[in-house]
Amino acid sequence: MLLVGFFVVVGILMIFGSVVDAEIPDAVGLIIWVGVELVAVVAGVFVLREK
Repeated sequence: MLLVGFFVVVGILMIFGSVVDAEIPDAVGLIIWVGVELVAVVAGVFVLREK
């Protein structure tokens, strides 16, 4: 349970980090990266709700 919460927090922090680094010229790569992060956060939230 604690580990899942940790992953959710890390995922949120990674999203904020990506927003800060939004000057990356590779917009497609950035979109894919943010999408992967969002999937990780949503998966973590679903796991937390199952408990």
